[in-house]
Amino acid sequence: MPTQTVVVDSGASGRFTVDTRYAFVKKLGGGAYGLVAQFNDSVTGEVVAIKKTTKAFDDPVDAKRTLRELKLLNHLNHENIVRLVDVLPGGATSAREQQDVYAAMESMDTDLHQIIRSKQALTDEHAQYFMYQLFCALQFMHSADVLHRDLKPGCAATPPVHLHPPCHGQKPELCAVVLTSNVHQLGHAQQSAGEQKL
Repeated sequence: MPTQTVVVDSGASGRFTVDTRYAFVKKLGGGAYGLVAQFNDSVTGEVVAIKKTTKAFDDPVDAKRTLRELKLLNHLNHENIVRLVDVLPGGATSAREQQDVYAAMESMDTDLHQIIRSKQALTDEHAQYFMYQLFCALQFMHSADVLHRDLKPGCAATPPVHLHPPCHGQKPELCAVVLTSNVHQLGHAQQSAGEQKL
């Protein structure tokens, strides 16, 4: 598939190399593990958020985090967990050329952090509804022996909140699954650390 380079942000990491089927809409944000931009998919008509992880393979720890996030998003199929749509090669023609990883996920308009900071009035019913949906996502993750290690309002993507009627049909979805642990691996690591202290 032909690719295009889109300038999302100034700087080297702000240049996205994506398939021509994706039309850039806007920058959504960024963090320690990548830059995220919104695109329209001309083939499916879907709006997606593409996360670019720059130089994903330079450090073995970062490479494992990226792989873990992609594998978990691929397997954790739940209405309250952001859905992985595709993984893009970013213009690389071989595995040796691959520098950056592009993960296309369903796009949400905002997150709970932005909603909490906004001037929009939120009722107890809003808070209960959002918490219920987040607990559903966590229960599903925990049933798969996966822990989310970075829970915060910014990791709960959501459509815009409309007050009347509150929240109906709007479900927040957990994202930023990159900081997760397998419960069994975590328990084994804690046991090993405890043995080393003795």
